[in-house]
Amino acid sequence: MIELRALSTADLPALLALQHATSTPPWSAATLEGQLLDPAREHGKNVVVATRDGEIVGVAGWVDAEGEQFGAPVFAGDREAADALVTTLVAHARERGAARIRISCTTPEQAKRESLESAGFRVVLDFITLAIAAEPRNPRIELARVAIDSVDPDVVRKLHDETFAGVDNAPPISLEQARHVQHRAWPEASGVWLDGEEPAAFVVAMRDGDCVEIDEIGVRSSWRRRGLARALVDRVIDIAATARIGEVRALIASTNTASLALHEAAGLRERYRRAVYQLELR
Repeated sequence: MIELRALSTADLPALLALQHATSTPPWSAATLEGQLLDPAREHGKNVVVATRDGEIVGVAGWVDAEGEQFGAPVFAGDREAADALVTTLVAHARERGAARIRISCTTPEQAKRESLESAGFRVVLDFITLAIAAEPRNPRIELARVAIDSVDPDVVRKLHDETFAGVDNAPPISLEQARHVQHRAWPEASGVWLDGEEPAAFVVAMRDGDCVEIDEIGVRSSWRRRGLARALVDRVIDIAATARIGEVRALIASTNTASLALHEAAGLRERYRRAVYQLELR
């Protein structure tokens, strides 16, 4: 019988092993902790752990956004655990009056896929992980760069909300979430670029062992179609090469065709794909 309880930091090693056993790509301990204990998940309060006879068999976190809910991350060792977690997430979404809920699923996660389809979820898009080996590029960027952790968090929040408006699974962020992003970002490859005193673009890159992920890249409308976004991608690849990091990755929604085209033009190619399932609640 499945029992659900609150998350404890002591659960993290077992949850990391579960993620490695059930999903792709394998996460680091830092990535798992960042996904479960971030401000969007109320520092772990919006997380439940599934156990059977005292053994951890699943975990589900969720993000409450305006009018919708995102179930992530969700890992389940078997169908019974998946059913319990999906049922719990749907019930929470209904209770708060969300119009829809989304949960993603990688290719190996058969139990979770069966549970989602049985509950009426349907695929609405994919998340695609693109990757490239780091290499020197030496791009030229005419704007002034400032360190991302040196700017007011409200600048990061506004840049995110403006440049990601209308992008799937990228709801507006709070000031606390902006501060969290600034704290976690790899300083060397991240930054805010200024046109005079006005923020024009930003990059959030995360370093994780021998990989750097372009977590967010946003360019304001007045600077689009001028080669800036491409130069910013090239800069992350160049900085990674200088630091002797092996690979650069980016996770992009299949509906974000502009971002996919940008990263593919920079040489990144598809490495992993996961389906995003959605259930309409009203």
